[in-house]
Amino acid sequence: MSQLPDYAHVMLAGFAEDLDPSVRTTEMERGPDKLEILNSQVKMRLSFSLYFETWDLQEQFFGWYMTELGRIGEFDMPHPISGRPLRVSFVGGSIGRAELIDELGYDCRRAVTVEYLR
Repeated sequence: MSQLPDYAHVMLAGFAEDLDPSVRTTEMERGPDKLEILNSQVKMRLSFSLYFETWDLQEQFFGWYMTELGRIGEFDMPHPISGRPLRVSFVGGSIGRAELIDELGYDCRRAVTVEYLR
């Protein structure tokens, strides 16, 4: 199975974790809304940036994304905070845009969001 390449470093600055609780809300005429659990698992989303030391490494990552993942495939990576192993995919198949961090054209990053079931 594919793994996040070791040259794609997770940046913790701006890291965020969110979930879709998989709950349906039905508005009632009287009293509080009725809540119903739809699924036994919830979809978790992690947002962070991937850091690349050179533009060439970012290009290598793009090649991995296009060929090995086929844009929508799943891959393994550790949770950025806990280190727990995860099987994730990029939300909507998107890897964000590549941005240069410095004026010399070396360091770059991509803001990404991945999702997994928990």
